Amino acid sequence: MALLTLVTGLGLLLTACGTAVASSTTHNPTTSVTTVPSTAPPPTAAATPHAPPRAEVLLALGDSVPAGNACGCETYVSLIAAQMASRTGISITARNDAVSGLDSAGLLASLGIGSPTAADVARANVVIITIGANDFSVPPDGARCGAATSCYSSGLAALAANVSATITRIRAIRPGPPATVVLTGYWNVWQDGTVAAQMGARFVQLSRAITSATNDVLRQVARSHGVRYVDLVQPFLGPRGDADDTNLLAPDGDHPDATGHQVIAAAILQAVPSLLQRPA
Repeated sequence: MALLTLVTGLGLLLTACGTAVASSTTHNPTTSVTTVPSTAPPPTAAATPHAPPRAEVLLALGDSVPAGNACGCETYVSLIAAQMASRTGISITARNDAVSGLDSAGLLASLGIGSPTAADVARANVVIITIGANDFSVPPDGARCGAATSCYSSGLAALAANVSATITRIRAIRPGPPATVVLTGYWNVWQDGTVAAQMGARFVQLSRAITSATNDVLRQVARSHGVRYVDLVQPFLGPRGDADDTNLLAPDGDHPDATGHQVIAAAILQAVPSLLQRPA
């Protein structure tokens, strides 16, 4: 039930913080008091400048999911930033460079030398990536495949190459200590819930198959680069992967709603607890 506790905690945090995209909290340093004997002259006061509060940047890259399409709500990006600031006392700036409709080739291209996204990567301490759903066309183009992912083999191979190159590029751009890179999967790369059910059993079968194949690719790429992969199937669809996630989706059945974004934020924080335990 750790995930439910994190989701509840995020809800309480939103009530306390309003709708701020990024939160910042400054530690109050402990005051050390030295006792001076009464016979000694008082020490001369010296001006001690206060160190500026520590600050970090959380950057989101990817498609319409982190961009918050069809929701009009706090995205999981800003929710995570607020939770990090509250728990660590570090000033966290959330930057969201996700673009609706972006595929893995587009994400890699956006990291070219001198690009705004590359500049944001150079400043980022944490980079969260959600990409891949737009690499695959939705039926009827793929209806001939049934549940066979062989129709999408070339797209899966391209996804692996592009995401691998993206992670390599991020590490090359970021100077100094490497950023923490987090790669998420999907609960479904297409529509899900009641909207998917209305599109027929064949659609549901194919969408689940291509989602599983996509997540396998993303998991393998994350493992090969030593970055954290975050599964979103179980948080949305339960341990057996067959729950109804309609109440976590916007009316289009494709994007998460406000509760869905809270679930994603909680899943990432549960999978990467170091985000709430930033080193001193």
